[in-house]
Amino acid sequence: MCKLVKGKETIVKMLLSIFRKSLIYLYKNDNEFKSILSNVNCGCFSISVLKSDLRINVVLGKKSVYIDSDNRRCDLEIVFKNLCFAFKVFSGFISLEEVFAYKGIILKGSISDALTITRAIKRLQALIFPDLWIGRTFKEFTGTKLEEKLTFLKFYFYFLMNARR
Repeated sequence: MCKLVKGKETIVKMLLSIFRKSLIYLYKNDNEFKSILSNVNCGCFSISVLKSDLRINVVLGKKSVYIDSDNRRCDLEIVFKNLCFAFKVFSGFISLEEVFAYKGIILKGSISDALTITRAIKRLQALIFPDLWIGRTFKEFTGTKLEEKLTFLKFYFYFLMNARR
């Protein structure tokens, strides 16, 4: 599917960091994203790459979302089979549904929660990436309101200013 390139793990680490902070930011500032995640029945979900230390645990509280640094077992686990699939998803080239169709992820947990998390991730990707970039992959999200994109630019500025911490 894709060639393994040196440094891809570093890029995925950086993209996961952006993804991690974006989840928290969107939960606080985007009502549509918050309503999607309110339908999830699990208290914690994780996204990881098989045979790698790349992993995030997202804990869904009643009033907030936060990232757990412990490697505890979550109710729902989304595990990418290799680094190439994770790279393509987190860089916006393919969606989680396509990776699932290619049998590129292992899912441990409720399928209904996984579908809800997928919708939330698609919403996040639609706001992070430009419409020309994701137009083919996320047809239902093209034409996202300009004001939504601009509020996310504020997040990027905040993220870049606090990246050194």
